[in-house]
Amino acid sequence: MNKTCTLDDLILFAYNETRDQKSCDVIDAILEDDELLDEFNSIIAVQSALNSRNCKPSEQTMNNILNYSKALNVFKLKPAVNTCFVVVN
Repeated sequence: MNKTCTLDDLILFAYNETRDQKSCDVIDAILEDDELLDEFNSIIAVQSALNSRNCKPSEQTMNNILNYSKALNVFKLKPAVNTCFVVVN
């Protein structure tokens, strides 16, 4: 029985986000269809290129995040009722 394998299935499989049975279905589909195999190889190539990029946020971005975190105070109003967030400017 032929099962449909979508681009989403291939991407999820490439990132190990499929369940065992779905993984087996994707593998079977890739082995049976050369176009799916080519598409999967393209996904793996893009995944590898993305993983090899060494991106990090700018110093200003990091300072903005840290300053926001410092300005955020969390406190409980009453036990097991609510949590409030107060931003101090």
